[in-house]
Amino acid sequence: MQIKGRLAVITGASSGIGEALAHELSRAGMTCVLLARRADELQRVADAVESACGRRPITVVCDVTDPTSLQQATVALREVLDHGLHLLVLNAGMTMHGRFDASTGDALRRIMELNFFGAVETVRAFLPFLKKADAEKKIVLISTPSGLYGISERFGYSASKAAAQAFVESIAHELRDDAITTAIFYPGYVATSLRTSGIGADGRPIQEEQASNAKTPEAVARIFRKAIESDRRCVFTNFTGRFIYLARVLAPGLLDWLIRKKH
Repeated sequence: MQIKGRLAVITGASSGIGEALAHELSRAGMTCVLLARRADELQRVADAVESACGRRPITVVCDVTDPTSLQQATVALREVLDHGLHLLVLNAGMTMHGRFDASTGDALRRIMELNFFGAVETVRAFLPFLKKADAEKKIVLISTPSGLYGISERFGYSASKAAAQAFVESIAHELRDDAITTAIFYPGYVATSLRTSGIGADGRPIQEEQASNAKTPEAVARIFRKAIESDRRCVFTNFTGRFIYLARVLAPGLLDWLIRKKH
């Protein structure tokens, strides 16, 4: 997919991978629209991107768990989106850690609202503008290897991401006639605020140390850009993700054993 001169919408763009993508794609010549709930952080990202590459992203405060907020965002962006949207990045997300038998239904519904329904409703809101674009257009889900296989004490996170993946895989068939392609991105550990902005199984905030082998968001964004340019449908950033993807079918017993050993 050619990205220079094209239009991208990125959700969850006020920090982490979303912020890094705003820099990477803007530097590559894309016009980026950044969606997030925090107006001050969106402005900080836009200022930094403009200072770095001379292209200022468009920012819109939006809660992807609220269909009304998404609709208002598309209205605010009507003039920008009028000629069509080329890249929709479903990045907004949250982690959840804890055992199922210590969980609450409200905590699970909260993470499903963001990781699954947030992705669904974002596609619903922006799909008409993807269909209007004459050039190549693509929907990309930022997922996780944890969504490929049930991970101990990650039942909410794994389930919500697996549901979002199945959604994207399903609509890929429906959107073929509209020349809209899809891709799923499975970054491994990334040094973002995800581990300190997630929730436990009881719904309370968690504080977890970063993994020692975590990649920087900037490194992940570079992998993302190259994958989009080469039209890859399934993208991993480390060996673990590739291994889980293959082992879930070819060696599920081995994968079970390794997960139990780790946790």
